[in-house]
Amino acid sequence: MELFKIAWRNLWRSKTRTLLTTFVVFFVVILSTIMSSQQYGMYDNMIDNIIEFSGHLQIQDTNYVKNKTINDSYILPDQVLNEVKNTKHVVGVVPRIESFSLASWGDKTKGVIVVGIDPENEKNISNLDKKIARFAMNIDSSEYDTSIYNKLKLLNGKSYVSEDILKDRLKSNLEDYYSEELAQKLVRKSSINSNYLENNDNGVVIGEALAKYLEINLGDTLVMISQGYHGVSAANLFPVKGFIKLPAKQLERQIVFMDIYQCQDFYSADNLITSLLIKIDKNNNINGVKHDLNSKIPGNLLSQTWEELQPEAVQMIESDKAGGVFMKGIFYMIVGFIIFGTIMMMLAERRREFGILIAIGLRRSKLSKILLIETLLISAIGTVAGFLLSIPIISIFHNNPIPLQGDMAAVMEDFGFEPIIFFSNNLDIFYTQALVIFIVSVIIFLFPLLSISKLNVINAIKG
Repeated sequence: MELFKIAWRNLWRSKTRTLLTTFVVFFVVILSTIMSSQQYGMYDNMIDNIIEFSGHLQIQDTNYVKNKTINDSYILPDQVLNEVKNTKHVVGVVPRIESFSLASWGDKTKGVIVVGIDPENEKNISNLDKKIARFAMNIDSSEYDTSIYNKLKLLNGKSYVSEDILKDRLKSNLEDYYSEELAQKLVRKSSINSNYLENNDNGVVIGEALAKYLEINLGDTLVMISQGYHGVSAANLFPVKGFIKLPAKQLERQIVFMDIYQCQDFYSADNLITSLLIKIDKNNNINGVKHDLNSKIPGNLLSQTWEELQPEAVQMIESDKAGGVFMKGIFYMIVGFIIFGTIMMMLAERRREFGILIAIGLRRSKLSKILLIETLLISAIGTVAGFLLSIPIISIFHNNPIPLQGDMAAVMEDFGFEPIIFFSNNLDIFYTQALVIFIVSVIIFLFPLLSISKLNVINAIKG
């Protein structure tokens, strides 16, 4: 404690230099923490979207893992299904059958991914029922004042999955013109008959972006032609029951959902599935559950994690992380050089003082400890101050993600990201910053430590 008091007093012998150095640390900590929060918030959202759509794990035939063809689908025995359900940490399972098809309406045709689902059980895994576009804005300028229409036209042509989200957008865009009466009127006018699938449904739900490409409306008949199980011809007509909005717009442009039994009938693949989706309680239990499942299921089946199923997404995240590490490395190099410069000036100014202290009996080790405490205090003050400001900023953005509009939103969608900037409030972000600053400070301290150990007392006193 005595050494701490001495170090603290020494810092404030030159207030300007100490404050300037701590401000640089403070600024870099805020910048790096918010940058990390935004990065990891986007990663977490991307991973959550992948897991929500594909499950934490999937059980597939070993040949399907390689070939991704419906010919390698399999019959899931009830015994295996029950063993999977009873595996520790597993909270939900749902079968799917997936393949490809040509989808056509009018003179437009597009290759699509066809996913046969169990509509009711999917609600507990992928929440597809909560992604159905229920409202579509189609604003008529003649019905509203010019000032209101100018605000509303920014929402024209957009769709929303719930009344609450639509009202939030209206409130944000209309600002002072917003009223509950106007909002209710717009909600009623924008409501569309877009619905989720029911069990044994003969209709399909298609991606909203795909519907726009095909120029197909609700209730229209989608023509689908494909190759079924072992080369059987597959062709049928399906009424469009609903439009679905997905975070990954690239997937939304080519997705068609139908009831699993309808899909099996379409592909002449009775009782066959291509994958069994598995949802678990916590992400960090994935590898343990995978190991348990592979020890229980037959040898022709294999359980895979979402990371193994989506290697491109993992690679994208790792590449982006590397870029973030490079940028933060530059920030901390700046901090390191500034702290180093401060320590260098302190050493030069106090060289005679150190010589006198050593001459009257102060051990070099104790003097080194004082300098170490001074170095760490400068870093700690800036770091704590940075955290105190960045925590409320991150909390606000974490609870209120930033929606993007226009060209920036289009760019995000093209890269497969939801056009919303998310922020993470994971405590690891703060631990990492504190640890890096501590390591930088300790490395910088090596120079004064070396200087004190080699200090010539007589020359220092003569100064």
